Amino acid sequence: MRKAGVSIPPEFIGNIDESLLRKTIDYETEKTHFSFISSIFSNVVTIIFIFCGLLNIYNSWISLRGLPFVVSGWLFFLLLSYCTEFLSIPFSLYSTFKIENKYGFNTMTLRLWVSDFLKTPDFNSHDVSDNMRRVLAHSV
Repeated sequence: MRKAGVSIPPEFIGNIDESLLRKTIDYETEKTHFSFISSIFSNVVTIIFIFCGLLNIYNSWISLRGLPFVVSGWLFFLLLSYCTEFLSIPFSLYSTFKIENKYGFNTMTLRLWVSDFLKTPDFNSHDVSDNMRRVLAHSV
């Protein structure tokens, strides 16, 4: 984007105006910077979880449930998935309702965002549960 700048390629002259191109470039730049910050946060949380003993505590807690090995593994990853989703909420809200609104690209309402958010883990759990049933059926 920096290389091309805000000059419109000859193929698009008449189809896109310079203000829209500038707005799109600014939006993509801000979105990329925010994605970088979000990624750093995720990596810091992962490093803390692994190297500060939380992984061992979490694994011990799962093991103490007394569940079969495969079910324990399923629960281990399912709860990690839910924690990841939960930690991503503020970043998703900011990206959708702050950055996208700023540039006029947001068409989502808070109600729709919540609805989509609640569907995501449900589908993941459903897929994981189906796979779990298949694994247990073949292992017996």
